[in-house]
Amino acid sequence: MTPTPPPRVPNWVEAHAARHAQNAWDGLDLSALQGASSDTRPYLPMSLVALSYSPLWGQLRPEEQLRLNHLTGMASIELVGQFEATLVIPVVDALRKKENDPRVRACLERFIADERIHINAWTRMNQASDPTLYAENPHALMGAPGTMAQVTRRWATARPWHFPAMVWLMLANEERFHWMAHQVAQDPAVHPTWKQAYLLHLADELRHVEMDQHLLAPLWARQNPLLMKLNARLLTHLVRRHFCALQKGGVADHTACRLALEFPRLQPMLPQLRLALRTLHGQPDFRASLFSSQTIPTAIDWLGRMPGMQPLARELSEKVP
Repeated sequence: MTPTPPPRVPNWVEAHAARHAQNAWDGLDLSALQGASSDTRPYLPMSLVALSYSPLWGQLRPEEQLRLNHLTGMASIELVGQFEATLVIPVVDALRKKENDPRVRACLERFIADERIHINAWTRMNQASDPTLYAENPHALMGAPGTMAQVTRRWATARPWHFPAMVWLMLANEERFHWMAHQVAQDPAVHPTWKQAYLLHLADELRHVEMDQHLLAPLWARQNPLLMKLNARLLTHLVRRHFCALQKGGVADHTACRLALEFPRLQPMLPQLRLALRTLHGQPDFRASLFSSQTIPTAIDWLGRMPGMQPLARELSEKVP
């Protein structure tokens, strides 16, 4: 069956514009952040810290667990900012340049403006949360994307009409950010500034998830069988490698290494910590917190209706215990 966009309310573009006008990021108050060395409240629910699913978690002291939580929170928004800068903005801008309807083009420009606001906010958040760590480098934990990854991504994101898999990745990631925001909002222990930022992001992601679907439907409908197969293979590889497993160089790996650097007693344990992270795929609750029907139900529903994507849709749906 050909995928269809969500029901189009009258003047959906205008409705998107009206909600965009309510953007409240200027009200983000960073004054309550005291720097990670002073903050005693977590930045995320502990359930979003990968190592908390490992038996080794109990071997960390409370101050080490809290620091790993802070590192995970900061590394996560670093990665969100990279995703917005290197995938979302190039894809939306490429579609904007080919759009003939001035109303839709303006809507896509607002989408890009949202993402630039987010990138700036994440940078400011990390600088306020850990001024020493982020004094000079906004990518202090994750590093900038590698050259080959940048070249490959630029090539695909500049041609979303040939690679609508990139738009599906936008939808899936923004839907998972939506799920994460709910987890943060429901945890009374999370630092109020981090909670405020995630709630502001949630308001934008609700619109973006809807917009992604409007963008995705016509792109898939126009694909020829050969490109559909190529997109299916590309998307299956990317999802399995980067969004359903913990790989070397990911958030969990980088933050474990940084934790051992800051707490010398953990340095002999670092190989065990990294090995434990790579074996977490055997934990059903952990797998469900990545790409699964728990975190990205709308995106998986779209996969199930796309030619050649049904096996990946079934694989992701089975990740909830």
